[in-house]
Amino acid sequence: MAHHLKTLAMHFIGLFSPDNELELIQILTMMRLYDKQIIVIDQEVSQLMAVLNEATIITSVTGISNRLGSIILAEGNNINNFHSPDQLLALTGLDPSVYQSEQMNATGKMVKRRSTAWRWMLFQATEYASCWLSTLRQYRQKKLDEGKNYYAVMTHVAKKLVRIIYYLLKHHHYYDEFKLL
Repeated sequence: MAHHLKTLAMHFIGLFSPDNELELIQILTMMRLYDKQIIVIDQEVSQLMAVLNEATIITSVTGISNRLGSIILAEGNNINNFHSPDQLLALTGLDPSVYQSEQMNATGKMVKRRSTAWRWMLFQATEYASCWLSTLRQYRQKKLDEGKNYYAVMTHVAKKLVRIIYYLLKHHHYYDEFKLL
């Protein structure tokens, strides 16, 4: 059986095709170009973040890099425009939808009506931060122990991270996990 499969593989795997070769060369060339462009953009973002005072505050949270921090600062614009963390949560689209009538007052699923870039960045930062910061890691584990599914848990942790970010930027504090415990 193995000999038969080996014989069949010689006829179907690794066949030379000029079309496939050209396509592969083009894909590799594009990947190299994208890699170079990413390096240049990362350098420019790092230079811009070095100038901003808020950048050192936001990157003091383990898990938030210059790239993620720049999205937070760009999307959030000015933290002084927000009077509460709930307003910042509403901007991210992580707030629950509200159903109200004369007889009923209920909340539903996450609205997702705002910036997808910020929501994506927030979930990326949540992934990293909840691995490295014991406060977020314990909170994540608590929600998992309550039986919530992974995405619901990460949404709860992301909301907690937004509240932390709001506090840090509003009060011009650097993140110190030991002060939060």
